[in-house]
Amino acid sequence: MIGWMALMGWLYMRQAQRIFKPDTSTDVEPQAAGPGWRREPLVSADGTRLDAWFCPGHAGEDRAILFLHGNSGNLSTRVATLQLLARTGFAVLAIDYRGYGRSEGKPNEAGLYADAEAAFAKLTADHGFAPDRLLVVGRSLGGPVAAWLAARTRPGALSLESTFSSMPALAKKLYPLLPARILCRFHLDTQGHLSRTRCPVLVVHSPEDELIPIVHARRLLDTAGNRGRFHGVTGPHAAVSTGAPEHYLRGLSRFVEDVLPARRQVDRAGASG
Repeated sequence: MIGWMALMGWLYMRQAQRIFKPDTSTDVEPQAAGPGWRREPLVSADGTRLDAWFCPGHAGEDRAILFLHGNSGNLSTRVATLQLLARTGFAVLAIDYRGYGRSEGKPNEAGLYADAEAAFAKLTADHGFAPDRLLVVGRSLGGPVAAWLAARTRPGALSLESTFSSMPALAKKLYPLLPARILCRFHLDTQGHLSRTRCPVLVVHSPEDELIPIVHARRLLDTAGNRGRFHGVTGPHAAVSTGAPEHYLRGLSRFVEDVLPARRQVDRAGASG
């Protein structure tokens, strides 16, 4: 019994290290993601300085993507994904949460939410994008962060990619013999946050995901109701966009064009073109 209790205590205290796996190496510059990419520092609400990469959209484009990555690595390990998102022609802002890459601090649930909110403010207040012209993309650990942000800020659309319904639900799957729901210190409640959103939702998931079973995607779609759409991909968890990039991009682009269609430009004579 003493050994069991000691194990429970160890698991309880070590959760942050199991959930957040930041890489602080910064040997890759934003330009590796292609022309136009640049570093764009942010400051979170508590004063934590964050690193972010930004790529302007095509001339006249009024839509933007905010990309919130998963629990490991940093922006420099996601160059291929950033290249893909930039191909939409939209402006793209991607952040490293606190403790990741060049960002200060240590990752924690409340901190990740604050960091995402600072990035949203950068796009709207500093770059002038209307909230309803933003697509927030949350991948894996970024899913609950994106859903929280969408519930709070009302963006135009939300994409949840290879993410879980909640951290306790995922922990129960990963540790079926342990009282995971009781031990879990982090809520990261994607489904709960999603229930408070109002925007269209794309759920992207692979049935071959070895880390997060596709049942989590089904729960999110059920929560989204008639606002939800599913885009199936193939391959393991880490290859949601890079395993079959053209297929991924087609699904994302179709969704955005349906729910955030391009606005027709009006020339000075008043004729639409």
